[in-house]
Amino acid sequence: MKKFKNLVSFFMAAVLIASMFLMSGTALAAEDPAIEAKSAILVEVGSGEVLYDLNANEILEPASTTKIMTLLLAVEAIESGDLAEDDMIIISENATANLPAGSSTAELTPGEEISMLNLLYCAALSSANEGCNAIAEAVSGSIDVFVRQMNARAKELGCENTKFVNPHGLSADGHYTTAYDLYLMLNEAYKHELFVKITGTSVYTVPSTNAHIQRSLTNTNKLIDKNSDYYYENVKCGKTGSTDAAGYCLATVANDSKLTLISVVMGAEYKSTDNGGKIYQHFSESRRLLEWGFNNFSYRYILDTSNLLAEVPILMGEGSDSVVLHPEESITLLVENTVTPDDDITYDITVYSEENDEDLVAPVSAGDVLGEVEVFYKGESQGVVKLIANSTVPLLRTEYLKAEFGEALSSGWIRGAIFFIIIVLVLYIGYVVYYNIAVASKKKSASTAAAVAEFGNETEGHREKTTTGKKVK
Repeated sequence: MKKFKNLVSFFMAAVLIASMFLMSGTALAAEDPAIEAKSAILVEVGSGEVLYDLNANEILEPASTTKIMTLLLAVEAIESGDLAEDDMIIISENATANLPAGSSTAELTPGEEISMLNLLYCAALSSANEGCNAIAEAVSGSIDVFVRQMNARAKELGCENTKFVNPHGLSADGHYTTAYDLYLMLNEAYKHELFVKITGTSVYTVPSTNAHIQRSLTNTNKLIDKNSDYYYENVKCGKTGSTDAAGYCLATVANDSKLTLISVVMGAEYKSTDNGGKIYQHFSESRRLLEWGFNNFSYRYILDTSNLLAEVPILMGEGSDSVVLHPEESITLLVENTVTPDDDITYDITVYSEENDEDLVAPVSAGDVLGEVEVFYKGESQGVVKLIANSTVPLLRTEYLKAEFGEALSSGWIRGAIFFIIIVLVLYIGYVVYYNIAVASKKKSASTAAAVAEFGNETEGHREKTTTGKKVK
């Protein structure tokens, strides 16, 4: 494959990209946030880049972060039409059985009728364990079948270190996951508007039912509570979880105008303060991790549509003997703010006419695809983008006619035809000249004969006159 190389164009591109990096960069390098937890992960959603990893694949108890999968399956059932938000669900005896005293609840009772939507709010905001059991029965007919579906869905999402035993997350033998797997679950759940709406709600009122007066639910996730010291305005949704065995856990999604981040903190603790208060580290460490991500990473252009990457010679162009190419699309890359362009960013430019050993010939219109560029960062391809003409170069008619005539003359049969025509024309001209000469000659001969004849007649007459004269005399 023949690649078009243009050192000037590369220099131009490098300068442009360097300026973009330098304008958006910061002076300080990103330092390790040193999150205090058993396990943690921070991932940028758009790119899937892992920005921070603290034992992210360590198998741990998830506590109520399990409910992310429970809510996901319920939302998917609603979206598929198997259930509706206003379907009335009757709480069964089984849904409330065998739950330990003191576990999180919305005080749902057997025989109580509640809409599917309100049941989801109970499970998400109050982390109601009996609500999760009721959801499982509504979605799948039984808790056991629902749990199998939870594990199957986890496999589909790529969770390799996850096994669920129940839909609520209370400690049980063989019930486990990892921070990375929780990221995969939340990443999928975040794609569903209803999940984001429910888990991103701070306070919600459930209307009265046949068994209970109206309930006021408060989200256990303090990062979305404006009255909490842990409040962080960028947080959109998520789920908490805590048991003695699991510690304090939180999986949450946050975004600003540029980035969307998912953080998972597992096995955090709480600390007592000097004034007798407590610091719940799944909130404090999650917020600190998210702030670290927003402050130290950003998308920067490694290829921009304004970059002029190649200049290609063009034949028969009016007013120009070349056309400049620029990318049809931009490519951005998530990097630390301290990264500056260097040899880690390289380009492989292909111009189609050069690749095919052909000349580029006018006319060319602005936007015509004439090549492509592949961008590499640290040797890894970041994508291929079409290269398009930066301007229109019309066809110069006189050059076109000259080229067409020259091309015609280069053809063997046309040369033979022209030679034949010339020979015929020469012969014709020769014939015409010969004919005219012959006619002229005949005319001249006739004139001469006539003149001779006339001269002869005149001589004879003269003789007769002379003879007659002598006789008279």
